[in-house]
Amino acid sequence: MLLQRLWTLKIDWDESLPADVHTEWSKYYAQLPLLNNVEFPRKTIINPAAEIELHGFCDASERAYGACVYLRTITLDGHVCTRLLTAKSKVAPLKSLTIPRLELSGALLLASLANTVLQALTINIARTVYWTDSTIVLHWINTSPHTLKTFVANRVTEIQRKTHASDWRHTPTTDNPADLISRGQLPEDFLKTTIWQHGPEWLQQPEEYWPAWNPVPLNETPEQKKATCLSATPADHSILGRFSSWPKLIRIAARCLRWRQARDRGKPLTMHELTNAHNRLIKLLQACYFSDEIRALRTDRNSAVKGKLQRLNPFLDKDGMLRVGGRLSHSPMPFHQKHPIILPKSSVTALIIEHEHLLNLHSGTQATLYALRRSYWPIDGRSQVWSTLKKCVRCCRANPPPVDYIMGDLPAARITESRPFTNVGIDYCGPFYIKERRDRNRRNIKGHAIQPSLLLATYSETQTTFLAPVASRVSQRATHPEQMEQRQSRHTRRHHRPSQRRQRPPDADRELRIDSISMMRVLRFSKVKSSLPTTRLRCRLKDFTAASHNPPK
Repeated sequence: MLLQRLWTLKIDWDESLPADVHTEWSKYYAQLPLLNNVEFPRKTIINPAAEIELHGFCDASERAYGACVYLRTITLDGHVCTRLLTAKSKVAPLKSLTIPRLELSGALLLASLANTVLQALTINIARTVYWTDSTIVLHWINTSPHTLKTFVANRVTEIQRKTHASDWRHTPTTDNPADLISRGQLPEDFLKTTIWQHGPEWLQQPEEYWPAWNPVPLNETPEQKKATCLSATPADHSILGRFSSWPKLIRIAARCLRWRQARDRGKPLTMHELTNAHNRLIKLLQACYFSDEIRALRTDRNSAVKGKLQRLNPFLDKDGMLRVGGRLSHSPMPFHQKHPIILPKSSVTALIIEHEHLLNLHSGTQATLYALRRSYWPIDGRSQVWSTLKKCVRCCRANPPPVDYIMGDLPAARITESRPFTNVGIDYCGPFYIKERRDRNRRNIKGHAIQPSLLLATYSETQTTFLAPVASRVSQRATHPEQMEQRQSRHTRRHHRPSQRRQRPPDADRELRIDSISMMRVLRFSKVKSSLPTTRLRCRLKDFTAASHNPPK
């Protein structure tokens, strides 16, 4: 305890101690030699023993808490002997705790210490009794932990797990030997007391002389959770969601208001009655969702309006409806357009959106939202309108979703592993107009791009350069650049040059796929025979055994 006090004062090793601490330490240091006179008997069990009991005591103070365990031996002739078996102490934490919480920590220390002793002893213990001088701790131990606060509940749970609640008893503070641990004692005073070695005097007497404790029910147990019960009568607004049409809801509300006044029940509804019913429904809807904001606006506390309503600068009109403030107060527009009514996310708002959607002949999201905002301002209007229009059956029939066709099987060349340039595909795109330099008088040059690598082919008056890709469509794509003078007349020569530079694939796997239909016509046998020499034709037919049209993806 003295060392903890020094840590609290944050005193370094080379600084002098305060006067009170120095005096206390000097007095304790002077009496340390007296501890040599303390003797404890080595034998704790008196033979022949008829019954052996284990008794534990615990106590706590603002500075420390501790526990001590005694063995109570009853001999065959009825003699009782008690001896100290073990003890343990801890300083109180630096964080300030109440005395009942410290007492509970001491009780937990006693339960753990006694449990350790019982596991270590090899003799038969008839019974175990735990003593404490705190009535609050006894009430906690006999209480269900779920009704207590977290700090107390955790420790009570551990105590109930290690001990039985019926084994705990109450002892007066004057007869509690653990009080010496919690408060501390000088060696001189310690030698004068006998309670530490043998426990209280009544422990050596029969059980009828032990302290009796009659538990008195407390008016309020400390550290107990308070169950707060709030009784509220919820307003029944389910009538707003029972109708499928906004005009129908207004008419029924107007009929109910007329029936309440008991007049003109058989006549048609007037415009004044419909307007009154409309305003009543809007006020009821806003009271369900914006009650806090309306209460704040009625008390002139605009700063209390938070969330999505804050940027709308809302206010209450003369009828008590919540409207958008805005900056159009001096505009010649009608009042309901300058300050539209604020609507929450609800089923009634969906009815209003559906009504505006029907009035505008099933218009789209943007048009419906524009028509709606001439009188109303729904929160998250675009998302509400979109979700409502998505459920419109007529709109879904008029705008059906596109049909997803089942894709055909992939060609064998695309999914079969093969060597490069086994399957060749050619494609064109363009033309593009390219300028060689940024000169003013330079003329644009026509160019083409070829799939899949999109290489450009430039054309000039003297020479035409064409970069042709030769691709393997299985796992990787490779390109082979070539030169050609014209796009179609020299098309067949372009297929002969790659086969001369690179090793030709097996004859059974050679296939040429051309995306251009005009190039297909050039390579047809009848066309080639009439326009090319016989030797060149045999060379072309030897390079590629098959030529087919490759449709675009």
